[in-house]
Amino acid sequence: MSEHASNDSHDHPAPASTFTDADWATFQADDFSAGKAVVLLMLCIFSTGVFIYSVVAFWVINYSHG
Repeated sequence: MSEHASNDSHDHPAPASTFTDADWATFQADDFSAGKAVVLLMLCIFSTGVFIYSVVAFWVINYSHG
C-alpha cells in the first residue's frame, strides 16, 4: 500500500454537462411544482387534524357532564 496520496484532479478536465440549460430549467420547474404539491398536502393534513381536534373538543365541552 502506497503512503503517498495522488491528486489527479489537475490532470483531467471536468466532464461536459450531460444536461442542457433547457433541461435544468425543466428540472427546476418540476421541483417547484413538486414542492407546492408537498406543501399543499401538508396543509390539508394539518387542517384535517385541526378539524378533528375541534370536533372532539366541542363534543367534550358540550356533552360531558361530569
